[in-house]
Amino acid sequence: MSYHQHSAVIKIEAKEHQLIKILYLALKPETEEKSRGFTIETSFEREKLIIRFNAKSLSRLRAILNSYLRWIKSVHEVL
Repeated sequence: MSYHQHSAVIKIEAKEHQLIKILYLALKPETEEKSRGFTIETSFEREKLIIRFNAKSLSRLRAILNSYLRWIKSVHEVL
């Protein structure tokens, strides 16, 4: 049985290097955890945070995207 791989990329840019670093460090523990059905990769540059998502199903991709977007929003509101 074959399946389609679904993917998405979130790029967050900010002039404040510190904000991007804080977001990266807040999300990093979640990306290191192994999970079935999806993978997440983060990269951090001076003013840019890039998060790549891959999932076996579209519903799984949607769920993980929603979770990460909520976490990003929460971190931003706290700051």
